Amino acid sequence: MADNVTDVIWTIDLESLKFNYVSPSVERMQEYNPDEFIQQTLQDILTADSYKLVMDTIAAEFAKEHDKSADPLRSQTLELELYHKSDSYFYYK
Repeated sequence: MADNVTDVIWTIDLESLKFNYVSPSVERMQEYNPDEFIQQTLQDILTADSYKLVMDTIAAEFAKEHDKSADPLRSQTLELELYHKSDSYFYYK
């Protein structure tokens, strides 16, 4: 199903910050084909401010895992600046 959506879906290894999967729609949005995109790290595709926001959010979420009162169904929505293959960037939410 993820291969046929228009939104970009990706999964990442949180230790290495390398992608495990990216949906084909990444080509429409960022002009990288999935094979090119998956070779990058999270730091490669995010501007410095967005990378810091993501890393701070991940750290905060890991900290909450030790708090038994944290909602296990919680979610986060972040507005991020991602690099386009042309070296420009765009906002994505």
